[in-house]
Amino acid sequence: MIRFFRIFVFLSLIFSVNVSYSQSSDEKYYIVFDNFEDQMAGDVEITNLFDLCYWDKLTEDVGLRKYIVRRPFGAATFAEKDITDYDVAVFPMGVTKGLDASVDGIKVLTKIKQMLDAQKGVLIIGNAVLYEAFRPGGDIQSRKFLEDFMGIDYLGRLQLLQNNTFHGFKIWGYEGDPVSAGFDKACNMKYNHNNGGFRDPIRWYSSVDVFKIKQGSPARQFDRITEAFGTPVTDSMFTGVRRENGKARCALWSVNFDIANTWHTWHFNVALINGINWCVSDQPHPEQKIVAENESYDFGKIEPNQHGYLAAAVQNYGRKKLTITKSEIANFFNPDIFFISEGGGHVVLEPFDVHYINLKFSPKEPTSYSESLDIFSDAINGNITIELYGEGGDQVFHGPKIQVTDLPVDYGVVPFGQSLSRNIAITNTGNIAMVIETLSIADDGDGHFTWTETVKVPITVQAGTTVYIKVKFTPSNEAGGSYEGRIDITSNALNNKGEASVVIKARGAPRDATSGISFSTKEFDFGPVAMGSNADESLYITNSGNNNLNIFQTKWEGDPENKAQFKFIDGSEVVPTLEPGNVHEMKIRFTPLLAKSYSVNLKIVSNDPVDGNASIPFMGAGFDPSTVKPGASGNSQLSIKASPNPVEGNTRLTYNVGKSGWLDLMVVDSQGKMIKQLFQGFVNEGEFHTSFDGEEVASGVYYVIGKINGNVTRMPLMILK
Repeated sequence: MIRFFRIFVFLSLIFSVNVSYSQSSDEKYYIVFDNFEDQMAGDVEITNLFDLCYWDKLTEDVGLRKYIVRRPFGAATFAEKDITDYDVAVFPMGVTKGLDASVDGIKVLTKIKQMLDAQKGVLIIGNAVLYEAFRPGGDIQSRKFLEDFMGIDYLGRLQLLQNNTFHGFKIWGYEGDPVSAGFDKACNMKYNHNNGGFRDPIRWYSSVDVFKIKQGSPARQFDRITEAFGTPVTDSMFTGVRRENGKARCALWSVNFDIANTWHTWHFNVALINGINWCVSDQPHPEQKIVAENESYDFGKIEPNQHGYLAAAVQNYGRKKLTITKSEIANFFNPDIFFISEGGGHVVLEPFDVHYINLKFSPKEPTSYSESLDIFSDAINGNITIELYGEGGDQVFHGPKIQVTDLPVDYGVVPFGQSLSRNIAITNTGNIAMVIETLSIADDGDGHFTWTETVKVPITVQAGTTVYIKVKFTPSNEAGGSYEGRIDITSNALNNKGEASVVIKARGAPRDATSGISFSTKEFDFGPVAMGSNADESLYITNSGNNNLNIFQTKWEGDPENKAQFKFIDGSEVVPTLEPGNVHEMKIRFTPLLAKSYSVNLKIVSNDPVDGNASIPFMGAGFDPSTVKPGASGNSQLSIKASPNPVEGNTRLTYNVGKSGWLDLMVVDSQGKMIKQLFQGFVNEGEFHTSFDGEEVASGVYYVIGKINGNVTRMPLMILK
């Protein structure tokens, strides 16, 4: 019962984490091309066909909508961002296009191969993809790809239009398949679902392409035709196939999704979402995600009142920083048997960082023990539990043991000319001190990986402890590139012949792509603003690099209610090309509708190779002026106090500056109109004074506003006459 309760609590935590992150802004990792789908149904144009069949359902999915973008296939899209910068590319090819289709001289098949060569995901949907490759005179390269990589043995076109009548068929999705998930689809036919009435497909098709899978092919079919013309089909005729090659994954549907009756279109949509998730199952998550190297650890037999050691390794397999708040032994079943000796506290993991939690097992009796290690974090997948096992017995291991992570240490992308260091952890999980005899960079990635300082051996590692050795990555290739290396260790450990290796990898950003985008602040807080009033602020974007900076997109991201409170003014969201040294002022207005807090993220997509998908948080709070209680307001950078307040005549204003900078100090009315500029200029840290004469204005609520270093302080000022 206790274990069931714990699982329930953890599921609740996971749900709450998913909800809290559902509105965060992120880089786009999935792209759908929208310019191949034909929109004609006979003589009738269906202008929203792409939306109905693909886009609407993809963006309804909470897990995808933040990270997916639709673009036309063509040179402009790939100038904005290379296709291999995405994790998944979706190609709805419509009713006439094959893989040899091209736009701006760029061939679809070329981009598909680039994705697969980069170990990324590809999803292909098209009613003519097979026909255009296998017909007489069809594209030979497309045919070779479909035969050799996708394993397709083309059977031909199943003719569905006979005697001026469109005939239907049914597709069965394989149970347990990660894409089809066992869903059936009624296609090209009217269909009555749960007595909900008969529905047509969005449009009717005269034929569909069907195929088998070549014998010996590693490809796997996931959709099979089970009925056609109202008769069961016993021959193997498939319309869906998928193939894995390392992390490269490709799925293909030979039918367009609008062929299903409108009861079953969503079955195809679910399969498409499943397909994206299948493609990225081995890719890092867009947000912070915690993964454990092992789901459980077994200490084996340890003599009672002696100690055994292991190190549990966890990794941030996401693209945002991960905060582990704490790790602890549950102590539900066997208290005071399992212990954390090191690494159980608060820790922040950069993307791909690995963290060790050193564990100790101290049995008291000759019996079996089990317990759980609970790791609490802000990961998108919630908190995790690692099961621990051990046995008190007489077969005791005496000696040093070496343990390193099997998870690769990934440096991510590092700009040209800069360096980044990562820790390589080496743990002694034995019960006697271990001596590291040699420590070498066996593969330095063509000289890109080096020690941060001279490493001197031997190094003694006490039982149950970890040492950390720093390795630096410095990209020196002006064209950029990917690099992989290896750290080799030898020791006197009794396991694995005393040897261990750690894989390290990194990417260098090209020099000529560096633009050097920078912002006047990393986050913006408008502070309290009266309901219905406006507060205007400016974000300054600077090109501090050596090349032109191009801004492709500026967009508010968050839930609709929060986004509605923020807007750009004066068209300042349109940023011209910024030459080196140029600055653009982006003007932003916050107008709170209700007395509550609001927050959004401003997404800025540029050609900057390091911060090309920047996200800046904007916050503000609305309040009801009738509830204002005048007093001091402020933060660590600027606080303001008025005495007296309420004001019947003059009031003395005291403002404390916590960090030097350019200060704007003013009085505004409840509508945001400036009444008086109190101060404007550079100030150092310290306490300053000025005054305001309440006789200059009518009775009511006003605000003393101070702006410094991107921070805003608003103090209500009550004028009484």
